[in-house]
Amino acid sequence: MKKFFLKNGAIKLTSLLLALFLWAVVNGQREEIRQISVPLLLPELPDSLMVVHHPGDLVVVTFRAPAARLFWFRVFPPKLEPVFEMRATGSPQAIALIDDFLDLPRQFQGSVLSFSPAIISLQISEVGEMEIPVSVVMGRGPDPPWEMAGEPVAEPVRILARGPVDRIGFLRGRRARTEPLSLQGREGLVRLDATLESPDPLITLIPDKVSVEVQLVRPPEEIEPAPGDLDLDGGAS
Repeated sequence: MKKFFLKNGAIKLTSLLLALFLWAVVNGQREEIRQISVPLLLPELPDSLMVVHHPGDLVVVTFRAPAARLFWFRVFPPKLEPVFEMRATGSPQAIALIDDFLDLPRQFQGSVLSFSPAIISLQISEVGEMEIPVSVVMGRGPDPPWEMAGEPVAEPVRILARGPVDRIGFLRGRRARTEPLSLQGREGLVRLDATLESPDPLITLIPDKVSVEVQLVRPPEEIEPAPGDLDLDGGAS
């Protein structure tokens, strides 16, 4: 049996590889129907516009094509780039997806059967800006006997809010609040970095962090007198 495999081994190995190659070619030309998730890419908007209603990042496309092509589509999916009018709209605009939005290879042998969703919803808004003050939110206070001397101070005291122009208008009279800050275990002059919480998920705060300074002091009765301040009777002078 061993001699059978070793005799004309090179010819037999070549025949096996050729057979596997032919099988792969024939099998790869067989058409299949597959659903593939492709990335949805929106064109870059000018700084004066922003997307306020995003359709999502992926669209499921159903293809009928040779198996080999569908295999590579699963590894390197084509991109879906819809074409639409880039202007501010008061309500979401519906965009029907078509084959032309896909960046398919020029020699693509197959067809696109469907998109899911078949229609995407997109809304664009003009961008507005407004300066709003910062409000420091305190969480746990300092450990006794330490206490705050005055109010905490944020730097900067005002930040820039940027977002949809209709939502920026609602920020008048509102503040950008910091995350709750803890003074537990702190003494003396305390400096903390605090992240700001946006009042609206579509509004960006610039910067999104501030530096907070708090002065902690001990009450006078808790301060031990210096040795030179004691009188002859052992009391404080």
